[in-house]
Amino acid sequence: YSEEGINSFKEFVLDKEKIKNLKILVAEVDGKIVSMIDYTKVDDYAEVAHAYTIPEEKIAALKAKAEAAGLEFEVVESVPVHEEIKLGGPALANNLPWARAFLEKMVEGERAELDFFSWHIYTTSAEKMLDRANKVAALLEEFGYGHIEKHLNEWNYIKNWSKDFAYSIATMSAVKGAAFVAATMSACQDSSVDKLMYYDARPYTLFNGLFDFYTQKPLPPYYSLYAWSHLSRYGKQAKTSISGEEIGDLYATAAISPSGALRLLVTRYNDDNNVIRDKQVKIDLGDNFTGEVMGYLIDSARIYTEIPITVKAGIAEVTLEPNAVLMVVAM
Repeated sequence: YSEEGINSFKEFVLDKEKIKNLKILVAEVDGKIVSMIDYTKVDDYAEVAHAYTIPEEKIAALKAKAEAAGLEFEVVESVPVHEEIKLGGPALANNLPWARAFLEKMVEGERAELDFFSWHIYTTSAEKMLDRANKVAALLEEFGYGHIEKHLNEWNYIKNWSKDFAYSIATMSAVKGAAFVAATMSACQDSSVDKLMYYDARPYTLFNGLFDFYTQKPLPPYYSLYAWSHLSRYGKQAKTSISGEEIGDLYATAAISPSGALRLLVTRYNDDNNVIRDKQVKIDLGDNFTGEVMGYLIDSARIYTEIPITVKAGIAEVTLEPNAVLMVVAM
């Protein structure tokens, strides 16, 4: 949900012949050397410290070889090859103490600068994402990196990695998965997270919840991203608030166009399958609203299907299942 919009992606191709002096930012953590490169995710889950770490003895051997040839060997800092290429990492999985140790090394001696800090989370709760985002932001602020971009660059629905793993995979592509995706985007919109990268959109991968494995046709979570793209096209976020009883499962984000048209994404998300009752939701569009309203609903019976919405005295009333996503368009 970057400023460019959910459906605006860029692909950077690096020409090896043109890149003669690419320098990689490195840091030593627990006796391991960890490198950092932009979105290629060379060091995915860097705190695991196995596949992509360079043993200290190899660094020492390389240093000795360079010095034997009359050269100097020093730790390098980030040197952007191009302004559009950002340097950062480390695609942190879940080990915050490791992140602290990593940042301590980054500021030790001559401070190394970062363009972004990236981290991952798999959960069933948007609130847990926000809690982790707050902890990451506080840690970066502590070490003087509070100003850099914060990328949640891998996330999806996972109940656990053992007995409920198969259920989690099935949920990723279901209506509950669509509600989880929409709830996450709304929750993170007003958080410290600058960029939010859903994992995974590749059609033939296990965590892909967007496209059917056989037909490649869009699945319900795809339409949550599709709806969000329509919000981003309006360009300006509008203030929303949620009030009333039992509102803990509701999320809302709105955008307004230059002409004053409104788009509002309303999500009801429940991970608890024991929640089975529909909920009546009232949307206050303002006493003076007299325009036309349309709705596009994702639930157990509809996949981004247009539904009628009646407005009386500026109030639109809709019925939402325990897991549902509704795009409201007010002209």
